[in-house]
Amino acid sequence: MDDARKRVDQVESLDDTNPDLYEALQSLTVAIEDVTFEGRRIETESRTFERTVIQIHGDGDTGFGEDVTPSIEAHKRLRKDGLALPTGAQTLRSFISALDTDSVLSEQTALRANGNHLRWAIESAALDLALKQSRQTLATVLDRTSEPMTFIAGLQLGDPPQLLRCSIQTV
Repeated sequence: MDDARKRVDQVESLDDTNPDLYEALQSLTVAIEDVTFEGRRIETESRTFERTVIQIHGDGDTGFGEDVTPSIEAHKRLRKDGLALPTGAQTLRSFISALDTDSVLSEQTALRANGNHLRWAIESAALDLALKQSRQTLATVLDRTSEPMTFIAGLQLGDPPQLLRCSIQTV
């Protein structure tokens, strides 16, 4: 099954599960002017890995998303080559649909083990920007109540888990 079909299946699945929530997010408008990328190198006692923070700018606000693909080469290529995203005022629905037809996104994801990492980072940044531009919280848009939560997801903390010393630097 090709990536576009998988994406459609995932969206249809989410849409069937909670159509009102998904519709509320898709109908948000976002004005996109530019995209920039900031590299981060994280060094621990056991390994070094990179992340790229996607920053989508528009109307004086910036939305953030983080590409967590494990490939250091994919991060370097993304920061070197960049990525042209659809610009102007649009709904999140039209922005995400444009990503499905955008050949530049296909080129950036072609050499990745999982192209969804980049897509999720871009969609997260676009949603963050749309929320900031509308001056709403995610809870407000979804008609939910915010509650504090604490979580840690660390698949490489070992058993028993132990915190590793690490350093984070901009690259």
